[in-house]
Amino acid sequence: MQIIPPSVSKLWSLLEIRALVLFSLGLQSILIFTGNMRKNSASKKLSTLLWLTYLSAEWAVTVSLSVLSNNAGKSVNPDLVITAFWAPFLLLHLGGPDTITAYSLEDNELWRRHALTLVTQVTTTVYVVLRCWTSTPLNFLAIPIFVAGIIKSGERIWVLRYASSEHFRESMTHPSYRMSKKSPSYVLGLQFNVPVNDPFENADILQNAYNFFKIFKQLLADVIVNFHDIENSRIIIKNVSSEDTFKMIEIELGFIYDVFHSKAVVLYSFVMDGFSGCFTLCCISLRCINFLSISSVSMAFLITEKHDYSRVSVIITYVLLTGAIILELYALILQLCSDWTMLWLKGLMHSWIIGEASAQVIEEIRISYV
Repeated sequence: MQIIPPSVSKLWSLLEIRALVLFSLGLQSILIFTGNMRKNSASKKLSTLLWLTYLSAEWAVTVSLSVLSNNAGKSVNPDLVITAFWAPFLLLHLGGPDTITAYSLEDNELWRRHALTLVTQVTTTVYVVLRCWTSTPLNFLAIPIFVAGIIKSGERIWVLRYASSEHFRESMTHPSYRMSKKSPSYVLGLQFNVPVNDPFENADILQNAYNFFKIFKQLLADVIVNFHDIENSRIIIKNVSSEDTFKMIEIELGFIYDVFHSKAVVLYSFVMDGFSGCFTLCCISLRCINFLSISSVSMAFLITEKHDYSRVSVIITYVLLTGAIILELYALILQLCSDWTMLWLKGLMHSWIIGEASAQVIEEIRISYV
């Protein structure tokens, strides 16, 4: 006696992969919108929702790819071809949004497990695409999405590895980090933006918060903080208002959260010390490739012949493409509005002002000699 009627089983087998793919996209949407909210909220409901979504996201990708690989063994037909086109989108989902890579610090320690999962899922995706390869335009459009999925998933693995306790401590003791630290006198005079005459008036809260972050993140790696850094920090705290102090601490904790729980290391490498210009250029280039791949495939799919595919499958494909673009654009907006970007813009403005002042002084000296 069958508990589930055959008609229900047949209907589920027809809708299974469609429901799973849309469910995976929905989880990604929840993660990107709530991942950044958690940084400023202690709500238990939000934490529970984020925890359930975070755990379900990877499960949804695994199950979806398993269903696709099982279907790929059957005879190739247009419906299987278009569902195989969804497999690279699942790699995009596996990479996760920029706002959250790890729910807790322990997740960073499992970067090797995530790397193994990525290898398994990439192999499954390649298997699905090749088994349903019929040299149709849709098969070729899957390649750019596959590349974007590899980039996005690879970024997540690299960030998890960087934030793990072992590698984070190595980054604190690396020569490039030690060389980037300023001397105590420079820290007091410039790094904390303290004017000579009135040391604590009009202090730049954002810059000072970042300087505190650079100093005290060493404690998170069990590295002893320099005595002069501690003294300079005490001077700053003692001579600013309580409101500014709490604001600096809030921004500093936000920086720490981003490093350990998001892709900030990749997104804002141009701000952080210890990263070369080549690394920053590589991160920006990969981001551009990622967005251009999704955008070009979306435009190509619009003009591709789709009469052979079912209407529902075509609509789901449009949803996946639109969802991928919206998530990328939303991530870009968050990046542009972040404290990291504001800090970078302030640095550019400061460099421009100093450059203009230096040029003016040089011109005055030249005129006086003439």
